[in-house]
Amino acid sequence: MNLGERLRFLRKMRKMTLEEVATRAKITKSLLSQIENNKANPSLKSLMGIAGAMDVTIGSFFEEDTSGGHVVRSGERKLIRTGDGISYYLLTPSLRNTPVEFLYCVYEPGASSGPLHSHQGVESGIVLSGRLKIVLEETAFIVEEGDSFTFESDQPHYAENCGEGRTIIIWVNTPPTF
Repeated sequence: MNLGERLRFLRKMRKMTLEEVATRAKITKSLLSQIENNKANPSLKSLMGIAGAMDVTIGSFFEEDTSGGHVVRSGERKLIRTGDGISYYLLTPSLRNTPVEFLYCVYEPGASSGPLHSHQGVESGIVLSGRLKIVLEETAFIVEEGDSFTFESDQPHYAENCGEGRTIIIWVNTPPTF
């Protein structure tokens, strides 16, 4: 099941209309329909709004692993691709019953998780390639290949690819954000 199919499935399971979810998520009904029909990739902000509107986590948009496995093969990672130019690959088989989330993140040139947002938890990561600007409230940091970072997620923050090519990061959140 792809992202759009999963969103539609969750919405219908909750007996919610497109209009109801769109209104609560503060997006247009048309955009939600396009996302459900895989004609548009949502921004991270839109995903957060949709998840909140349906009272689920973004992790609910990933298909759950039913194999009981402990290994995720490289071609079988669960993926959420945003309209912001960011692809999030889940590195663990599931987000169920885990206190930590590991993501392989690919930021296309100019991609940003902005605007500033905050939530509970701690975020850490290591840049595998490229350059990333991390903004914490009014302070910006540039991290490059081999650099790592940690910050408390309740600080308003966002990240942006400030390099010319793709930026790839292993990102760790506790508790899971998705």
